[in-house]
Amino acid sequence: MPQETGNLFLLNNNGNYFEINTKEVSVDKERLYECRFFDTGKALLEAVSSADGCSVEELEGTTFYITMRNGKPTLIDDRGFPSEIDGSVESFITLFEL
Repeated sequence: MPQETGNLFLLNNNGNYFEINTKEVSVDKERLYECRFFDTGKALLEAVSSADGCSVEELEGTTFYITMRNGKPTLIDDRGFPSEIDGSVESFITLFEL
């Protein structure tokens, strides 16, 4: 069984789901409005799976990952493309929608 990273796993109100590298990016959970938090990446994908009606296996690798890159908070999408986050990470996550 893989070790959990201690990262933050959450689902925003628009149905987008994220893993935040909390060793590199500090976030205030109180400012992540209307987000649901999960203890593990597996628990997050199980919740998304039951809401979307697809399997956990289909969702693996689709979580948005937030980390630091070149000194800036950065979103890495499911294709591995980075996008620098302007402003607060909390606002970005709360408002993010595809």
